[in-house]
Amino acid sequence: MDYILGGVLFNVHQRTLTYEKTQRELELKSFELLMVFVKHQGKVLTRDMLVTLVWGGRVVSDSAINKAISKLRHHFEMLRPGKEFITTKAKFGYTLCIQVNEYQAAKPQLTHKYLYTFAAIVLITLIIIGSFIFIKLPFSQSTLELKRFTAHDGVELNVTASKKGDILYVSTSTGGHNKLIIKSALTHQEHTLPLNPKDFNAAIINPSGTQIAGIRRGSSGCQVMLYDISSNTQNLIFDCTGKKNIKLAWQHNEQALFIRSRKDNATPFSIYKLKLATQVLQQISLPLQHADFKGDYLIASHPTQDLLAYVRYLESNKSELHIINSQTLTTLLTHQLDHTLNAITWSANNNELYLANKKSLFLFDFKTKQSHVIAQMSSPIHSLATSLINDHNKLFISLFDISTKLQTFNIKQKSTQTFYSNAALNRLPQALHNNTMMFISNAAHQHDLWLYKNKQEKRVVLPFEFGFTRYQPNFDHEYITFEKFGAVYEYEIKTGNTTKIFEESHQAYVINYDENSQNLIYSSNKSDQWQLWLFDRQDNSHKQLTTKGGYSGYAYNGKVYFSKRNHSGLWVLENQTEQLIIKDFSNINWLNWQLIDGKVFFYRAESGVWKFDLDSNTEQLVMSAPPNFTHQYTVHPDQSAITYVQAQPMQSDIHILSLDKNQ
Repeated sequence: MDYILGGVLFNVHQRTLTYEKTQRELELKSFELLMVFVKHQGKVLTRDMLVTLVWGGRVVSDSAINKAISKLRHHFEMLRPGKEFITTKAKFGYTLCIQVNEYQAAKPQLTHKYLYTFAAIVLITLIIIGSFIFIKLPFSQSTLELKRFTAHDGVELNVTASKKGDILYVSTSTGGHNKLIIKSALTHQEHTLPLNPKDFNAAIINPSGTQIAGIRRGSSGCQVMLYDISSNTQNLIFDCTGKKNIKLAWQHNEQALFIRSRKDNATPFSIYKLKLATQVLQQISLPLQHADFKGDYLIASHPTQDLLAYVRYLESNKSELHIINSQTLTTLLTHQLDHTLNAITWSANNNELYLANKKSLFLFDFKTKQSHVIAQMSSPIHSLATSLINDHNKLFISLFDISTKLQTFNIKQKSTQTFYSNAALNRLPQALHNNTMMFISNAAHQHDLWLYKNKQEKRVVLPFEFGFTRYQPNFDHEYITFEKFGAVYEYEIKTGNTTKIFEESHQAYVINYDENSQNLIYSSNKSDQWQLWLFDRQDNSHKQLTTKGGYSGYAYNGKVYFSKRNHSGLWVLENQTEQLIIKDFSNINWLNWQLIDGKVFFYRAESGVWKFDLDSNTEQLVMSAPPNFTHQYTVHPDQSAITYVQAQPMQSDIHILSLDKNQ
């Protein structure tokens, strides 16, 4: 049976929506969600009802529901802009708010033979799926049960836990108000601490649940503070001036703190041990100076033993797990993983580590050096913490989804309109000719490159996942070039063909076409520091251009304009001599700046996007920084508009996962 929904034909068999001459193919979850709405037309469906009817009662976060609703609304919006199909009932649920009419169409009739065959296929499929789930989850003697622990409006992140079940986390409402909250996993009572997370950040509760360590920044610099919960007092314990992006971890005996930090965003992270009694700071990890961007970026201290784990970034698909004795600082284990991690924590009662890679939760056994997936979440994992609750090992997981939309700012009219919006994370737009846009999106559950033209999107098919990779079109917008694991590739937009230009050994990162769209200017650290290189495609040669640093470069009128990895400023290279031309050019613009017809477009923090004229040496502000601006933008080829990425409000909660096999 097909349906007419507000003039839109819903073809159930083909899983499509059609209005006039435009058709939209529905993803499986969008199709299942719409079927539930159709069967319950006019009824308000709560989130719990949707979880039961659409997700079969599986563990689903609020953000996953929001994303599914948003994606289905987007399909209708693309067909009938401005017409409402799904209404939100505040604090209650959703309803399909348009008339549903059955649409009779001739369909082939199934004989009994085909019905029996279909039933057999369904039965076999269910058995296979059931067997896969049984094998996938090692705790097969029991069900891994995920329960909601928080349900505030907004985002709950940065979860840490004491041994007695006091859970500390940051809660940010949709209005942007930040709170630092402690909630007992035993009594479920919670209270807000008189600390502003913006002024007391990187907060982490100690194992005994009596103190909180955090970072206070202000006019006096960076300070490591201790907050006593019972007396509501703060004490300065260490001056951390010169260290940025700090994360903390308590040693289990509470006599030391472990600090992850770096000098600036041009240097990799390192790990330090701060002895509280003597305020002696000792560096633990010593990543190589050319370590790619992150260095040793995750830390986790065992709650009861002298064990510290940290993760070293190797490549975009590789990382290295280090475990050391937190007293003697001797290395106990080094283990390479074929993926990166975004959160780690120790088990509360044994020598196992819980590792998170996006939505996948792994268990790593320190003794056997083996890891395996124990659960797949519906949303990315932000942070992890464990505690023993009534002698049972519990894992606290903060899950979240980030979504962004593309907004277009008309420079002359000073007006803004939405260019593209869905429930996915859309990033790094590139405006091409003929009103075509390219951008990276995880709409298909991985980071792919997409083309968008005439309100139609198309995923770029590549022999690998594109990932969060910078890419650059040539001047005719017929090709784009990008790197993958240090090698350089070229994609032809018209044919969809991908060609490898040169090998991984050159360690290329940021690639731009030169003025003739033939040769390539790229950055590489193959000489032990980031420099600009020129690849000549005629003779297949590589020539080093800079000697004092270079990271992202464009050619214009026979000169090379470039940024540096470790220094702010925009520079010009002419006759092997470099000169600074824009001093107030932050290294936040390493990659995200453009040179169009002698005009340099770049971003200034708290200000917006500026235009610098290379001929007249004058500059002007062309777009003030809009709300929730992520610093990612593209200037249209005719310089009439700027399309930028705007972050959308997040929704996330903390959940509890029971880990004991006998529960």
